[in-house]
Amino acid sequence: MATKRLEKKVAKRVAESGLTLTNEQLVGAYFDWLCSEIGAGEMGGDDTYFFLLKELYEIEFFAVIPNDGNRGGDGKALRAVFRAENEKQLEYRGVDWGVLEGPCRVLEMMIGLCKRMDFNSTKAEEQGTDVGCWFWQMIENLGLDVASDSRWILDSWVEKCRYRVDEALVGSGEFGFFGSPKEIGQTFMGEKKELWYQMNDYLLMKGAF
Repeated sequence: MATKRLEKKVAKRVAESGLTLTNEQLVGAYFDWLCSEIGAGEMGGDDTYFFLLKELYEIEFFAVIPNDGNRGGDGKALRAVFRAENEKQLEYRGVDWGVLEGPCRVLEMMIGLCKRMDFNSTKAEEQGTDVGCWFWQMIENLGLDVASDSRWILDSWVEKCRYRVDEALVGSGEFGFFGSPKEIGQTFMGEKKELWYQMNDYLLMKGAF
């Protein structure tokens, strides 16, 4: 992604000058790292999903069912991984890591959940890990695969993106992280299943569990 190349150039200049990343640059570097975890810069083609991924990062994750709060915990845990991978690099020394604190973001939750899926998937043992594959399947299930950068502003996807994410988190409507909420996201009593059970049902449906 263009922003990833830009942040690398900024980080290089900062390192050469002996300065520390600003708070804004640190947040940008973390966002780029999240994108790299799902292979966002390796999709090929001229079109990208920067606006969509940025919007998912801006949206705060909320748990409708108490146990869904664990998915937020998985998402926030990614910040520690990012810090462990980078804190010894010159440009990260002395940065204010606290700027990454706060509520879990939907993008973080989704990546954390995909890492759980990849860990539990039998295909990972046979074919190697592919967190990005699960992530983009979730994007397709949300009906957001058509919201590439070339269509984002033209088709006013900001509100539609937020609406579909809300639907998926609440467990109502047509779209969900794992498909139709009525088909895989609800119990036989019509109550919302926690995301963990939706994930396992999805893996079973895909023959990957």
